[in-house]
Amino acid sequence: MLYSEDILRECAEANASGTANWRFAYATGLNLRSQCKLIGCSHEKQPCFDPDWTWWLESHQDSWAKKPALPGYRLLDFTKRFSYLNWDVQGKEIAKLGDQFERAEEQTVAEICFSTFLMNKEERLLPNWYHWGKLRSARGRHVCVGHFDRLGFNAYNGWAVFPNDNLGVVLSRKFA
Repeated sequence: MLYSEDILRECAEANASGTANWRFAYATGLNLRSQCKLIGCSHEKQPCFDPDWTWWLESHQDSWAKKPALPGYRLLDFTKRFSYLNWDVQGKEIAKLGDQFERAEEQTVAEICFSTFLMNKEERLLPNWYHWGKLRSARGRHVCVGHFDRLGFNAYNGWAVFPNDNLGVVLSRKFA
């Protein structure tokens, strides 16, 4: 068992109380480009990657956009945490939670957003904010994924210094 019954019970209780939005799912580990090929980029077919945000499909972004995540089960909390904090301070706040938590992988966040949409009557995780991830774009900025609205799922890298309410963290619970 990847997670103990106590951990799963704790997450379920946090969900029931409204203090968390834990999701237990299997991620195949597809990179963002492979997910885009599979899901598509058309407003007409939901879910999709937003076709108006294609900067990350350019070849000079290959180093991170083609990077896969490790496949496997994940326990992610889609509650927006640590907005208005810069990336480094967010990392310190995550560390205060204990070594069983980490910043979720962007590829896994995207994959779980799409699978949740398809399985749960078009439920959109991250509908109005971005998960500020670990990957770095060709410009050296940390990649943000999310803002999954009717136009599609976005990848962005514009906030290097100016944290705001659009940015947060999806937590990943490490295996027990």
